[in-house]
Amino acid sequence: MNLLKLLHKSTTALVLLGIVSGMFFSALSAQAQAQAQETSAEELAKRYPQAVEYTIRRKGKKVGTHTVAFSNIDNGLRVDVESKITVTILKVPVFKFRYTAFEQWQNGALINVEAKTNSGGDITNASFTPDASDAIAFSSNHWNVNVLGASKIFNTLTGNISDVSIDLVGNETLEENNLAVSAKRYRYTGDIQADVWYDQNNRWVKLQFKGEDGSVISYTANPLNLAP
Repeated sequence: MNLLKLLHKSTTALVLLGIVSGMFFSALSAQAQAQAQETSAEELAKRYPQAVEYTIRRKGKKVGTHTVAFSNIDNGLRVDVESKITVTILKVPVFKFRYTAFEQWQNGALINVEAKTNSGGDITNASFTPDASDAIAFSSNHWNVNVLGASKIFNTLTGNISDVSIDLVGNETLEENNLAVSAKRYRYTGDIQADVWYDQNNRWVKLQFKGEDGSVISYTANPLNLAP
């Protein structure tokens, strides 16, 4: 009987230890995630080459390029973004898309965003300057991994505030031009529907979404390992 009581106590202790250990490691994981998200925009920008090019594909075929360039300005960071897409049929251009934007960051905070979109001749201008009462700290330009913790972002294509939920899908290995990169895949749901990948250095390496016609469109870093 005493032996049974001893076994019961030992088992209870092990279960409690497992629960406490799980809570401890969960807390560590949450703390590590919080620390990663506290990395400033200026520090994150240093992990990228000065300019990054992404290959844009539609249905697996290259249709354009997307670039993100970083530069230091007085007391802050400037990020310039540009997309150029041309869709052809029998080598004849049937659709052109042009997008330019710039962001200004200071002390880790977004202070201004301006964007212009020309989609087949339809032009949209968008701008946003957060103030102290805003809960909007990020735009839809993807390069800043801290956006993963956001529920509202400034949509530079529409000029509106987008409500989003961003969830981890899992770890994947991306392959491109004989390069393989380990990355975490996240999924946007809500006002934006897209999948996005960040490498082990929390750098944006891929984006994928469906166009208005249902075709799959992807942006992939070139080179995939973001070598300078």
